[in-house]
Amino acid sequence: MKKLLSLPFIIIFMIASVFPTIAIASDTDPDSELELQQAIGLALENSTSLKLYDEKIVIAERNYNKALSDSKNAVGKNWESSEERIALKKTEILVPLQKLNELDELKWQKQNEERNIKLNVMTKFFRLQQKKTRSNCRRKISNRRYLSWKCRK
Repeated sequence: MKKLLSLPFIIIFMIASVFPTIAIASDTDPDSELELQQAIGLALENSTSLKLYDEKIVIAERNYNKALSDSKNAVGKNWESSEERIALKKTEILVPLQKLNELDELKWQKQNEERNIKLNVMTKFFRLQQKKTRSNCRRKISNRRYLSWKCRK
């Protein structure tokens, strides 16, 4: 029963935690949106991990293409023992699928890394925006206090 009651509270908490981010994003001016896109672009462009994934993907594509050509060569071959037949079937069917799976896994990992980089840049950007907004508010408050103090004298 407690789990059923806690589920709506968890959903409400998750929704409430998203709204401040949406509010901050909507308060930004178009120039800051451009700055955010530039920051994300620079982070993606200069990421060494993404460059490493690109190199790994090229190697995996090369391995997959080699496995496919080996598979085509193994299709018509004769076999003399069951061990040879198993080895030919592995070369024909299993190895290309394994290489394709490795390639897909690397592409998926690269996509996740891109998402993580974008999320980190956005988080840092909005925190910086919040700090700028706070400092501007503090500056305005201190100016008002100074003016009210000056008017009293």
